[in-house]
Amino acid sequence: MNHILRLLVLLAAALPALAADVPLGNKDFYPSPQRPVGWRGDGTGAWPGATPVADWDGAAGKNVVWKVAMPGPSFSQPVVVGDKVFTLADPNLLICLSAIDGKVLWQKAVDHTTKMPPDMATQAREAQKFWDALFRQYSLWVDVQRPSTPLKGTAQAELDAMKKAAEEHGFGINRPGQANFEMIRKGDPLLNRLLEDQAKYSLYNFGHWEGILTHTFATPVSDGRHVWVNMSNDQVACYDLSGNCVWMVWDRPKGIRPGEHHVRYAMSPILVGEMLIVFAAGEMRAYEKTTGRKLWGVEHKQDFGAYWVKVGTPRHMRLSLDGKPFDIILSPGSGVYRAADGKRVGDLPDVHGYEGSTALVSGDVLVRKGAPDSGEAHRLACRFKATGPDAVTCETVWDNVVKKSGNTTDILFDGKIWCPQNGTVTDLATGKETPMALGRVRDSSPSLGGRLIVAIAGGGYGERDNSPGTCSATVICLDEPAKATKIQAAFSDQRYAQDQEFRLRWRWRGNGGSMSNSSPVFAANRMFFRTVGYLWCIGDPKDPWPTPAACPPEAKVPR
Repeated sequence: MNHILRLLVLLAAALPALAADVPLGNKDFYPSPQRPVGWRGDGTGAWPGATPVADWDGAAGKNVVWKVAMPGPSFSQPVVVGDKVFTLADPNLLICLSAIDGKVLWQKAVDHTTKMPPDMATQAREAQKFWDALFRQYSLWVDVQRPSTPLKGTAQAELDAMKKAAEEHGFGINRPGQANFEMIRKGDPLLNRLLEDQAKYSLYNFGHWEGILTHTFATPVSDGRHVWVNMSNDQVACYDLSGNCVWMVWDRPKGIRPGEHHVRYAMSPILVGEMLIVFAAGEMRAYEKTTGRKLWGVEHKQDFGAYWVKVGTPRHMRLSLDGKPFDIILSPGSGVYRAADGKRVGDLPDVHGYEGSTALVSGDVLVRKGAPDSGEAHRLACRFKATGPDAVTCETVWDNVVKKSGNTTDILFDGKIWCPQNGTVTDLATGKETPMALGRVRDSSPSLGGRLIVAIAGGGYGERDNSPGTCSATVICLDEPAKATKIQAAFSDQRYAQDQEFRLRWRWRGNGGSMSNSSPVFAANRMFFRTVGYLWCIGDPKDPWPTPAACPPEAKVPR
């Protein structure tokens, strides 16, 4: 008990009352240990202090300050820290760019094999080369089958090797929902090697959730001093803003089973006081954020990324117990966990069916929504109370039937839940719904910048897509929420179709993946957005980027 109390005191000291005078997105906002930024900014999807442009055209270049080609795909969200923008790229890259002009300042491979014993590292790298070569052969074969992605300039010797591999391993065209699962036929001896390499070396050569998520799906988190990442080879790392690796661990959960792909690395890390908390492969674990020392780990497959039905990032909530702060972690599944040591201290009400969105937190209230394949979808608000160090209770505040639900995350702002994909605004206190303009989304969650909501749709690369590689955007102003402006070609990313080497490296080779599963991010007078092939900066090029007043030297970029 004394150990728990000491950890609670540590949390309380590290999380003082937040200074709310500089709103997120404001030109002078700068992340801090008390106000870190990560997935969905502070979790609300709202950057109310930003001043973005309301009109742009990614195809024509209108109000595109810069766009930079990425070395690999990623569905993670960019994170802005001072003058620097951080993004990821498959297979394991952390990239830092200048927010001013998009110049790549540094790029680091977060290579988990560097944390293996030397002999094991050599074996793991050889195994990775083998699987990369086989996957390339499979990708070449898929392109040959599909006239929409013709091969160009491929050497005959490589094509001959591809044909031989296709016959030997039974390459098959992927059906929807079965991406990359037909690279090796059942009964192929390679299947045993695949599972062995997964178990021994954390090599996931089919990708995750059949390749849909990319290897770098989890968004980094920053406190303004460092950037933390967790990736799909069971690596967790901390970098300073200059690109120096402060620490890295290769931490493979003991309960993980080879062959379980799905969502194990979909959940983004969070900071709670002096702890980095990671959710991956069915385990929640905490590290001392400055050293990487593991503090505790708790396994629960349905709550922490080994159960495909519940995939949203868990949320941190601060309650009060005996007049002192009491921090809890709310999973996307069934449990409430004490942040100090990971002990389960309560249960969550069931939300039927799939739950791909991230829950919203305001004070002691949590809002979740389901997206079942059939039947009614619900949006549910619950209030939590700590009744003891080992007990947290939950009561339902309201429970709404949602006419149309999906896996994107809503926006929480001004005591309301803004859901453009449903065309509704829900009062957080009462659950009462009022109409707003519809804003179609596909895989990207809508975001709020200043007074503008931006919802992005389209952009798939499949043969059934009307405009492959082109995303549209709906812009809704909060001053007139019943009106919407449509931008037809908000983002154009043709890397999949035009860059053969880029396409062959992408693990999602089913029916052509989505162009983005990321979210728009706002900072000052800019919007940043990650598509598969590019990082975009949207704004008025004549309006210069303002360095935040509190920006330390390590977060500044020389002009």
